[in-house]
Amino acid sequence: MKKRFCSILLIVLALALLAACGNADFAGEAPAPESAAQPIVAEDSLDFFTEEAESIDRNFSVGVDMDDELRRRETADSYFDLPTLTPDQAGDRRLIYDVSMALQTTDFLPRVQLLLDTVGEAGGYVVHANIQGPDLNRNITEQSASFLFRVPTEELGTLIRVVQGNFSIMSLQQDMQEATAQYQQTEWNLDDLRERETELLEILENADEEEDEALIAATEAELREVRGAIRELEASQVGIMSDVIYSTVEVQLFEVFPPQETLSFGAIMTRIGIGVFAFVAIIVMIVLVAKKNTKPAQES
Repeated sequence: MKKRFCSILLIVLALALLAACGNADFAGEAPAPESAAQPIVAEDSLDFFTEEAESIDRNFSVGVDMDDELRRRETADSYFDLPTLTPDQAGDRRLIYDVSMALQTTDFLPRVQLLLDTVGEAGGYVVHANIQGPDLNRNITEQSASFLFRVPTEELGTLIRVVQGNFSIMSLQQDMQEATAQYQQTEWNLDDLRERETELLEILENADEEEDEALIAATEAELREVRGAIRELEASQVGIMSDVIYSTVEVQLFEVFPPQETLSFGAIMTRIGIGVFAFVAIIVMIVLVAKKNTKPAQES
């Protein structure tokens, strides 16, 4: 009878230990950040990032363009479009767009390259770039970057759609400034100055160099001032048109890690109960074995 009881107890103990080991293995499966010297490539928290993160491993390499499908992945339900008038659509209106966005990703370096490639393919350029890598001395593994881009206004919508499909958007702000009145006023001032320039040239052409020296000197001085004002207004017009044709895009990019597994109170208590049961079973087995070994000695 005692042998049968011992056998049953050993079986129960074995099952308890197996269950405890299984739960311990499961607890060890929570993802942990890799070495700070290596970029972390993981899935983003949103569902539509899953397939995309897997395709990065297959398609991305330094110096090789990303697959167009990754850049242009678009579905009607996953994207929004901000109304933006291109210079052709705006006609005589002078519209200036400024965009600022804060983005997150778990796949930092490939996403930085994707952003730069997208801007370059759109015909834009980088005004400012600042990339902050991991700080090994302070045990900080997160990376971040800030960019200031100039992107053709007609490609601004494409850039925003690529951002939506490949980054987690923390914030996105688009502002429009209408410079139509300023541009028109500059044009009117230029017309007046050019008309005055023509008048001054006629005065110089008809003046007698010997008799009208003072008039010629005053006219030439005024002509220099008029031409200087014309150059300033022309430069102002060029600046306005540059801002109309190229939108300014400011980007803040932050690397984040996937969230760690969080156990519920019930799961924690279950694991504690299994550990206590296993400990008690081991103590009972030791006591029974000790009694079994000491009983023959007492009988002898």
